[in-house]
Amino acid sequence: ENITQATLVEQYLVNDRLRIMRQTMDEASSFSRRGSAYTLGIIPDVFITSSNWRAILTSLLEATVPEENPELRDAETRVDAVIASQNILCKLNAKCSNSLACEKDIITISDLKDAAELCLEAFLKGVEDYSVDKRGDVGSWVREASMRAFVEVLRCFQTISKSTDDSGVVVDEYETKCTTILGVLLKQCGEKIDRTRTVAFENLYALLRGIDNDDNSVLVSKANEFESIQACVPFDAEDISSEAGLQRVFSNCLTKAVQVSPYADYALSGWVASTGAVTESLAKAATTALLSLLSEDEDKVDLKEKVAMHLIETFDTHSKIDRVTVPAIRCVDVLFTGGAFDFLNLTVTSLDGLSKDYRTALSDKIRFECAGTRDVSKYILAANALSHVASCTDCIEAKESARLGLLAMMRNKFPRVRQIASEVLHMALSSEDDVDANTEEAMRMLTARFWEAPMNAEMKEAIRAIYAKLGLEIPKQQGTMTAKKDALKTITEENVVPDMLASSKAPTTLARKVGDTADENSSYQSLVEFSGR
Repeated sequence: ENITQATLVEQYLVNDRLRIMRQTMDEASSFSRRGSAYTLGIIPDVFITSSNWRAILTSLLEATVPEENPELRDAETRVDAVIASQNILCKLNAKCSNSLACEKDIITISDLKDAAELCLEAFLKGVEDYSVDKRGDVGSWVREASMRAFVEVLRCFQTISKSTDDSGVVVDEYETKCTTILGVLLKQCGEKIDRTRTVAFENLYALLRGIDNDDNSVLVSKANEFESIQACVPFDAEDISSEAGLQRVFSNCLTKAVQVSPYADYALSGWVASTGAVTESLAKAATTALLSLLSEDEDKVDLKEKVAMHLIETFDTHSKIDRVTVPAIRCVDVLFTGGAFDFLNLTVTSLDGLSKDYRTALSDKIRFECAGTRDVSKYILAANALSHVASCTDCIEAKESARLGLLAMMRNKFPRVRQIASEVLHMALSSEDDVDANTEEAMRMLTARFWEAPMNAEMKEAIRAIYAKLGLEIPKQQGTMTAKKDALKTITEENVVPDMLASSKAPTTLARKVGDTADENSSYQSLVEFSGR
């Protein structure tokens, strides 16, 4: 009788819930999906066996990915699925460690390894969830849940490592996985949302310093440059959501982490996002710390080159993703304004194999980002950034590229964009030491007209004359239209995990369901936020 009851309970709690969850995966009711994910997460470990754990975990991991249909996307479901996956992984680890488990219910070390690697890949994708809806950045809930779940994956890896001598099972690329986890946490320490940034720092502290400062509980000691990255996090951790905490994170933690090679790109990614944030306190703390770090001309050349290369690679990797590129454009403006790139000589190789000055590369990337956009605030940021390059005297190619970008903005349909572009171009021209007659005439034409007036034939003729006075070739209309069409191509893959481990294998449905997510900088709200700074 007891066996019959146990079988019926198992059938309901496991099989029935799995069936319902698969049925409700594409339903409009988010409450059913949330309930199914929550129920699977609290299944007693006695009903989790070697024959059904993979089905349970796969269903939950599928639910952590944003649905293809935007109307079905539900952040709460993804959060519940991440938490439930963490609970299942914890129970698998406990059953694997329990030597008294019966033969039917035994979870092998190989099973635990597969489960941990599946969860790690899903959690890394979860940390890159930047979905938004009318409530704001709801993807931050998923990011926070994923960061809290990393510790369970690492505990499983520790269990596997301790039993390697007996089982022969090893964690593939263990050092790389520990490094990746620490890296994404460092990146989130520069997050724009105070709550998310606090969660990232708390988990980073726990992993590097151990739970309750117990060195024996450190789970990432195998990470690359562990001692160097551990020194970045002080013992007396504070609430980083406060203004003092912000200064501590940027001036202490990220300032040191950016100089540790395996973690530099992660730290810079979060730092650039914070430097270009619309929140005044966050942007001020990040900007002050970054400019202070790059202030020394002689000793910081390598670091300056690293920052410049990171910005260029950011535009290449996240092209047309405003959530990433808009803060990067603002960061370029801040660095040039603060003199961080003064006296920097750097030649980069573009994707087409051509060598060019880093200022030319940055100017070209910013011009491409603006092609086809309807975000007025993005145009204004780009104009300010290009104005610094347009006045450089030691690189003709960079100067011409920036001026072409500003002149293109003067032909924009938005009056405010035309006016800002004319003002910054005039400022760039007037800053030159030797101004010839053609340049003076171009400056006169820039100030003699009200560029916020409706575009007409006379205004277009004046712009063509300015092109001629500055010795620039007028872009062909056909090429401009082609560039705009190319720029408007939809970028659907946004949830990219940096340095994704080649050995990890994702469920096929995970890759299929990842869709493009809305961007918080693509609406009129971004202009309102920009104007309020």
